[in-house]
Amino acid sequence: MVKGLSELGKYPWTGHAGVLGRHRQKWHLVDEVLLHFGKNRRQARKGYADFVEAGASDSNAKILSGGGLVRSHGGWESIERIRKEHIFCIGDERILGESHFVEQALKADEIAIEIKS
Repeated sequence: MVKGLSELGKYPWTGHAGVLGRHRQKWHLVDEVLLHFGKNRRQARKGYADFVEAGASDSNAKILSGGGLVRSHGGWESIERIRKEHIFCIGDERILGESHFVEQALKADEIAIEIKS
């Protein structure tokens, strides 16, 4: 785990490092991200970095941090019970986004999670 935004910006396997112009990977959609933050690449990278920094220091951001699978199943006690009962979970079932985005993600899901109406 990285210890802050500075380390995150140097870690080669993150989109954050790619958007900042370091360790760009072929799957990073850097231009698509940067177009939301400025008219030129330099201005956009600065705007993006400011946006991420503001989000990281926002006290409400902590609501979304840490333990997705653990949080989705009600905490460590629930995970321990699930493991003792030999129930296997493949990942975090939460998808953050607006309804349309979530519906599209579920439709495209290779595992084909059933959408409940």
